[in-house]
Amino acid sequence: MTLIITSGASAQLSIWVNGFNTSDSQVNLRASETVNISIVGDGLTPPNTQYFLINVPPGCGTMSGGVLGYPGEFRPVNPDELAILQSLGYNTINAYSIGFFGEYPLAGTLVDGITFHSESYFDALLTLMNLTWVQTGEDENGDPIYSPQATIMDTQVIHTPEPMTIVLLGLGGLFLRRRK
Repeated sequence: MTLIITSGASAQLSIWVNGFNTSDSQVNLRASETVNISIVGDGLTPPNTQYFLINVPPGCGTMSGGVLGYPGEFRPVNPDELAILQSLGYNTINAYSIGFFGEYPLAGTLVDGITFHSESYFDALLTLMNLTWVQTGEDENGDPIYSPQATIMDTQVIHTPEPMTIVLLGLGGLFLRRRK
């Protein structure tokens, strides 16, 4: 299994893997291994904000566990939140809602102990996003109409190669070694 990290240049919250900020690098895993996911703040993000940690597409892996290290809430999304995420194009069934409350900017490990376990030979995408409501117009009475807008804070791509790919790579290596 290969974990490829990509992160936004201005991300204030980030996804860490096994206790390390592995942005712009690659982490190799065996197919049966799990990784510990953490959400870490850099101290510039204000509290009282709602975030979502999403695993897409369905069936690629599961997330479980998670312990808050900052006052707030960490729970699976409710049906209304899931409908909003799906309306934004996120076809997911494995997502968490994260809300942080307090008076100080979010710094250090905010959520730790989220276990990600790969369940298939497909890519999985972990996305950490901030969801806000933006006024997009007015109705016939002049009342504002709001629509959800997602801002992606950080992403993690988890790649698990299928067994045949590994076999073909191994055979290719043997063929090259034989030619020498």
